[in-house]
Amino acid sequence: MIKEFKSIFIAPAGLIFLLVFVCATGCFLWLIPGAYNIPESGYASLDAFFALVPLLLILLIPALCMRVFSEEKKAKTLDLLLTRPVSVGTIIRNKIFAVFLVVLLAFLITLCHLQAVFHYALPVGNLDMGAIAGSYAGILCLSMVMISVSVFASSVTSNQVLAFIFGFLGCAGCYYGFDLVSGLFSTGKIQLFIQNLGLLAHVKSMQRGVIDSRDLIVLFSVFVLFYLLTYLVLSVRKPWHMVLSVLVAVFVLNTASAFFNFRWDLTSEKRYTVGPQTRQILHELHQPIEVILYLDGDLNAGFTRLKQSSLNILDEFSAYSSGTIHSQIIDPYQSAEPDFIEKLQSEGIRGIAVNERNKDGKIIQKMVFPWMKIASGGRSVILPLLVHQPYRSGEENLNASIENLEYRLISGIYSIVQQEERKIAFLEGHGELTEKEVKDVTDKLSHYYSIDRGELSGRKGELDIYKAVVIAGPQQTYSEGEKFILDQYLMQGGKILMFLNGVRLDYDQLAVAGATPSMANDVNLDDMLFTYGVRINPVLLEDAQCIALPVNTGKDGAADAVKPIPWYYAPLLNPVPGHPVTKDILPVKSEFVSSLDFTTGRDSIEKTPLLVTSDYTHIVHVPEMITFELADQLREMSFFEEKKQQAAVLLEGIFTSLFYRRAIPEGVIAEGKPDIRSKMTKIIVVASEEIIRNDVTETNGTIQYFPVGYDRYSQTTFGNGDFIINAVNYLTDDAGLMQLRSKQWKLRLLDMQRIQKSADLLPWLYIVTPSLILIAIYLIALIIRKKQYFY
Repeated sequence: MIKEFKSIFIAPAGLIFLLVFVCATGCFLWLIPGAYNIPESGYASLDAFFALVPLLLILLIPALCMRVFSEEKKAKTLDLLLTRPVSVGTIIRNKIFAVFLVVLLAFLITLCHLQAVFHYALPVGNLDMGAIAGSYAGILCLSMVMISVSVFASSVTSNQVLAFIFGFLGCAGCYYGFDLVSGLFSTGKIQLFIQNLGLLAHVKSMQRGVIDSRDLIVLFSVFVLFYLLTYLVLSVRKPWHMVLSVLVAVFVLNTASAFFNFRWDLTSEKRYTVGPQTRQILHELHQPIEVILYLDGDLNAGFTRLKQSSLNILDEFSAYSSGTIHSQIIDPYQSAEPDFIEKLQSEGIRGIAVNERNKDGKIIQKMVFPWMKIASGGRSVILPLLVHQPYRSGEENLNASIENLEYRLISGIYSIVQQEERKIAFLEGHGELTEKEVKDVTDKLSHYYSIDRGELSGRKGELDIYKAVVIAGPQQTYSEGEKFILDQYLMQGGKILMFLNGVRLDYDQLAVAGATPSMANDVNLDDMLFTYGVRINPVLLEDAQCIALPVNTGKDGAADAVKPIPWYYAPLLNPVPGHPVTKDILPVKSEFVSSLDFTTGRDSIEKTPLLVTSDYTHIVHVPEMITFELADQLREMSFFEEKKQQAAVLLEGIFTSLFYRRAIPEGVIAEGKPDIRSKMTKIIVVASEEIIRNDVTETNGTIQYFPVGYDRYSQTTFGNGDFIINAVNYLTDDAGLMQLRSKQWKLRLLDMQRIQKSADLLPWLYIVTPSLILIAIYLIALIIRKKQYFY
């Protein structure tokens, strides 16, 4: 093998292969603008390198292998070689591994690109080395397969040009061919089966840093196939029995891999390990799922990364669902359908303007469509891919979007295939917010649930058909019988979302007169909440982090004297990071919010804050006169002496009934004794009804609804809608899908300032230097060989 390696390496073809490979990778990664340019991407990753390498190998490995056997055939030395006391298999293996050593040398030299990305990462060394190791393993396995294909091509002809052409077609066909052929079929399972016969799907999986035994077995099987074909071509006596035995063994191995396999996710965040909840849902899929991705076209590096991540997770889903999920990509601007973009907009799929700076320094605007549509059985759901938070950078928003991909996709699939009707109820009869005042929330929830509204009738179990019950800002007291119905609903595992005011105000009087008294709001639920583990305090919270109101500060109502003044009674509540309900949502707009405390003695209940005020909060104890005159008075920061007051909390666990050792209230229709211990269940309590209320205006009989959390003065929509949807989904999450929102991907960026300083040096450093190192190695090897030959 060493002799073969020396002959290949010293030969001009070997040197040309290495120089072309090293120079091409350096040029594409550091010099030529485009999809493979690392500095242009802005990410500390070698994904561009691993995407480029297969294209180079398809062209260069056949060129490197074309003379392995064809030259010996042409020179008539092959017959002499076969007469020596060395088996045909040994000859083939030596030549294959000799070529592999040359390819391995090329990869070792290109480790300089890894060193460059490592050095320019922010901070230094911020790389996912596990993913890179898996990608290198995939590329090395692919190289072995392509070498076996090219060696076979060289064995069937004495013409080196034909050997190159056959090798090129064989490598390209094995890598891309089956994927292209699969597009001729419409059935997802057939497409998946044909794709899995080729190399592309398996190498792509390994390039992500995922080592799957099925991928290794397929690559090994293709290698063995072409090795046996070469063996048959070169053998004088054709060993058909041995060949058939090996093929049968390979077939059995592939069949067994479908039932027994292992999978290693080498990425540091286990980003390609789908959750057990996802796997269960995908395994149980029986109906075809069509997924359309609209994120395509001329995308920048960030959106290209989001697109690729979406395709990766769809590939994972397709594998776990045995081909039930079929996906396609559509560029809205390239669609042949007329008025396609207008059709998308009518479905709620709107483009997002992205401003970018071109090479000339000019700002250009592009429209992208980061949306996905899932359809099956006449039902469909539209999913936004992009998480947009104004206070985060574009890279952080894209990274958060990638983190949420698995949850959004599987929750969309689950909502479509779910056969059981999922219902939630909004209670009425106590002055709760009207249907118009929560219309935006109910419209959003209607994508997931059937929604009922109504009053309690006094019958135990009447709420048991609902996944969750929402109590939105009651003003009148609950009777003991109604509390019993709610309590027993909770004991049966029911979920409750409460928006309760700790303080009562007269909003009409405040709007007309500019002032109103405030008092504690007692709706007769305090004892029930106290028993469960939480207390709403009869206070109002002023916060320096708040929305602004337009106030006219000029004389005689001059219009040009209107300016924004902080309205401290409308805090912007901070989501507590890390919980599935609050992860990656904007601050939540509130008004006249109270604080919440946890009560002691309920150790079996897990208590989690969800929304809190800022570090600059003031507590107003009622009764107190609330007036708009405070809006034009700027507070000193010393006024805000409190920190992080809880405004929304989650309680989960096994609750004790309020009616433990108490009689069933009169008028309640109930059989048997009340339940005194609940099943595992959850409650979310929010200390302000304003968080769920949407503004409504009516002009000349026309009603206009504003999104929940929308501030008309700043024209900003805050995180209220996401918070409420997440809260309801978390409460009703029997499949545990909300836990998938806790996934985190570490953001790995390049230090662009340091790269800009070295911009002129980098291309030559990583093109010329590796080439010089390679030439130096070649010259040393050449000198050593001449000395050996001379002596």
